[in-house]
Amino acid sequence: MTDIQAFADRYVAVWNEPDPTTRRATVDELWAPDAVEFTETREHRGHAALQERVRSAHDDLVAGQGFRFHRDGPAHGHHGTVTFRTVMRPDGGGDIAWTGLMVVRLDDDGRIREDHQFALT
Repeated sequence: MTDIQAFADRYVAVWNEPDPTTRRATVDELWAPDAVEFTETREHRGHAALQERVRSAHDDLVAGQGFRFHRDGPAHGHHGTVTFRTVMRPDGGGDIAWTGLMVVRLDDDGRIREDHQFALT
């Protein structure tokens, strides 16, 4: 299996990435072409939808509202599944505005096939 701590760090970093070209390339590297991300209310399938999902979250939350995403504690994984927590807080510090649990299934190449995001706050 992939180095899951480094994987979780790359996953979190893509949501904070200010450069659109780097962000798109990182989405293509992290997610398989036919990957799907599930949130409680939506599904995002394939690279185009995932790129738009990450771009939209970045533009709204990071660039627009000044938040940053951070990994919260270690990532854990086995049998192709990785789980870790993320938090969103103001870039300058302050209270956590959102906490999420990521449950990610990887393909044989170490890319995301399924990404399940659970909002905890």
